[in-house]
Amino acid sequence: MLKPKDKNKKFNLDIFKTRKFKYGTTATIVTLLFIVFIVGINILVNLFDQKFNWSFDLTKNKVFELTDESKNYVKNLSKDVQIIILSNEDEFISNGEYYIQANNIIKQYAQNSDKIDLEYISLSENPTFTIPYNEENLQTTSIIVKSEDNHIILNATDLFDIQSYYYNAQPISSKAEQAMTSAILNVTSNDKIKVTFLQGFEEEDSTAFAGLLEKNGFEVLTQSALTEEIDPDSRVVVIYGPNRDLDNEIINKLNKYIYNNAQYGRNIIYVASPSKGSTPRLDKFLEDWNIKIGDGMVFETDIKKLLVYNNPFYAINDYVDYEYYNGIKNINIPVALAFCKPIEVLDEDAVDVLLKFSETSGIRPQEPGNNWSPSEKDLIGNIPSMVVSKKFNEDGAISRVSVVGTTIGLDSESLSRTSLNNSSYMLNVFKVFTNKEDTITIEPKSLAGEELGINAIQAIYLGLLFMVCLPLIVLAIGIFIWIKRRNR
Repeated sequence: MLKPKDKNKKFNLDIFKTRKFKYGTTATIVTLLFIVFIVGINILVNLFDQKFNWSFDLTKNKVFELTDESKNYVKNLSKDVQIIILSNEDEFISNGEYYIQANNIIKQYAQNSDKIDLEYISLSENPTFTIPYNEENLQTTSIIVKSEDNHIILNATDLFDIQSYYYNAQPISSKAEQAMTSAILNVTSNDKIKVTFLQGFEEEDSTAFAGLLEKNGFEVLTQSALTEEIDPDSRVVVIYGPNRDLDNEIINKLNKYIYNNAQYGRNIIYVASPSKGSTPRLDKFLEDWNIKIGDGMVFETDIKKLLVYNNPFYAINDYVDYEYYNGIKNINIPVALAFCKPIEVLDEDAVDVLLKFSETSGIRPQEPGNNWSPSEKDLIGNIPSMVVSKKFNEDGAISRVSVVGTTIGLDSESLSRTSLNNSSYMLNVFKVFTNKEDTITIEPKSLAGEELGINAIQAIYLGLLFMVCLPLIVLAIGIFIWIKRRNR
């Protein structure tokens, strides 16, 4: 029979003295205090983030941070700049990781300069906002950069390098900083340097090259060589990949421009087409400047110099003239010019070689025939791929004629590759030609990780390592362990 509970019996306090209770309670209190501490830290960090907009970029190439060049430039702005993103922030970043990166970059302009104001205006909520810009291609991802009476519209194609896969277009690298810094530079600049691209001789597409210059503060014009006089205010004239000869009238215009009534101070850049045919009048103009473009195509025999395996016509170039590569951030990154016409220097005192192929390079004949293979007579070595000829007037003013041996190096793919220095190098050349001090070179940034930038032979070695050597090592280890266990 159970005894009734003693109502007067006191609760046993000995339980509080037990080891289990002591350490269990201590652990609980410590855990609660730690949780309170973490929550408190989180609240404080959020408060400071709202006030100071803290962020930390842990990526190797700092893809979410402004470069020092852009920071220093905007800190010294003398004009007010307004940046308007035509959607609210959540809508803008919902377009994908590259828009998140672009948004982070854009916000840092306002953080680094009290002259810059950033605003998000949703077109769906403010449809009348577009009225002053009716003739412009505004989209929900467009960005307006304004200063006084000047403005520039940036769209996705300006912010990113976009590659199309069948019917799907995807960003492959970000040009957000390059585009934004250039836009700010353009709307605040009082004196833009003009560059004119001549048209009218079945020239190749120069959109990527012209776009690179525009995004770095140059004013790019296009003119018909047949019907117009060359703009006398242009500091540089570009003849890009002509596929037929220039007539005498155009040659006369070029001579008139380059000598500038004996005042000099002008520049012409001729970029040869890999499919260049017979151009006797253009050739004569270049020979007057001690430059000759040969027939055939440059090839490379050293596989370590190739960027594309088994393609001897796609090789890296060596830097030659310090003046033109001085200032490039990383000269260990190469320039590559593919399917290049050979260039011959007729007077070494008058012509500087800027880029050249290696001593193991050669020239394939214009019409090699089906059974052609390289011989000793074809291995010329040290073939120039870019040169510049200079002439001086009595006052020391300089006019230059420069030749690049191929357009395949100034195309969209070559200029956007982070494993090549093509864009940086060409901007440096233009900076020298024009004495442009406010050129800011911003490289495209990839969120997919840093490109290896390896040559063809290195790619072969890596392939052998991962596809042959490592599997064999794993197989050998497996066999060894199996034999050991079996013989126990």
